[in-house]
Amino acid sequence: MNFTFVIILVLDFITSNLYGAPITINSPFQCYKDSNPYWNFGTKSVYPVNDKRQLVKPQGCKASQIIMIARHGTRSPTYGFIRKQSIELTQLKNLLTTNVLKTNNARLCVEDIATIKSWENAASSDKSDKDLNEQGIIDMMGLGSSIRKSFPELLTTPYNSISYEVLSAPEKRCKASAQYFMESLLDDHINIKDIPEYKEDDSRLNLYTLQSKIENNADNVQRSKEEVKLFEKSAFMEKVITNVSNKMGLQNKLTLGNIRTMYESCRSDKCRLVNSIPAWCRVFCRKDLETLEYTDDLYWYNLFGYGNPSYRLLVCPMLRHISSHFKEQAKHIPRTPKGIFYVSHRSNIISAIVMLGLGAPGPNDEPLRHDNFEKQRDRNWRTTFFSPFAANVIGVYYRCKKEGDKVAFYVNESIINIQLDDGTFCDFCSWESVEQKLNRIISKDCNFEY
Repeated sequence: MNFTFVIILVLDFITSNLYGAPITINSPFQCYKDSNPYWNFGTKSVYPVNDKRQLVKPQGCKASQIIMIARHGTRSPTYGFIRKQSIELTQLKNLLTTNVLKTNNARLCVEDIATIKSWENAASSDKSDKDLNEQGIIDMMGLGSSIRKSFPELLTTPYNSISYEVLSAPEKRCKASAQYFMESLLDDHINIKDIPEYKEDDSRLNLYTLQSKIENNADNVQRSKEEVKLFEKSAFMEKVITNVSNKMGLQNKLTLGNIRTMYESCRSDKCRLVNSIPAWCRVFCRKDLETLEYTDDLYWYNLFGYGNPSYRLLVCPMLRHISSHFKEQAKHIPRTPKGIFYVSHRSNIISAIVMLGLGAPGPNDEPLRHDNFEKQRDRNWRTTFFSPFAANVIGVYYRCKKEGDKVAFYVNESIINIQLDDGTFCDFCSWESVEQKLNRIISKDCNFEY
């Protein structure tokens, strides 16, 4: 039996048994599953579900209104990418298999090689284009169930436009997300036609339209892309290309495009099958994935985050909207909605995070740029943590028996501390102190028409 035939037998045996009974194979290389896998993929990360799935509330208080901004649930890739990865990754898979048989230079364990060898494009027959997938349905129904369990006092009436203000972005994935969320929230059938879409000129939710209206800010999309392009030309990204090429045992280096395709497949498959170890994640090491994560952070930091010179203006429409609703609660105005729910995109989550002052650079920190990645290892700005699929920012107005009305904010169902004008931090904050901060920001930064 020659050496080549032995390798074929081993690979076929591993592939056929990969999802069956555990098997042990000695290999000089560590398998990805044993290497402390890194799952931080920026804005295309898995939603962090905790065990309790219930928002903490102040004792002696009762919620009177909830406002939620949510990103749609996990979606499929673009139809163009589905076709692209089917061709490109099949070629790379075949290249790896051929290389293993000819030279055995791959620095991958046998199990990882077998997993890549058996990879098939699960979405190859899928005609969807960024549509909500099965995991996205689970995301949104889980969120709705969590809110229902946390605030039953707000959800005592069937769906109607007076008790519940619901608004969705026009894309199919957003409308479907809103429908599944509301069905789970109210345990009541909601027809998709009942969920209104926001209008093109709605500055609260359509941030791209708002950005185009702000002077000297219309070209910010291009500037953000340019920062990423410059980083992709850096020694850090070149190191990723070299690492992956060597790990696959290739004589000719991979291209940046190859790396992008493998990375997109890796994080897309992880979000679709949250308990899996996707085939194309296995070609990377932890440092490679940290570098690739930075490209996402860099882009969104400069587009809608603190790197945008007009970031304060971009949060104004939603900030005014929240302030107006909570002021109505403070005045006990009747027939105000108990629940206000917006389902849109990651841009809205990122803007809401900035609105709350989260993820900002410290006083001695440099802003995120293409040329200072090494200094950003411990950065505050991490889109993985605050803007994964199904991300949400929630504000709740509480009426309390003894201590006066309070307001709390939550990010992905976890309560956060916000800084008040006197420099102190609070989680369950007095409405008066929050109102003071909102009034100051609005009067200082939001004196413009939009």
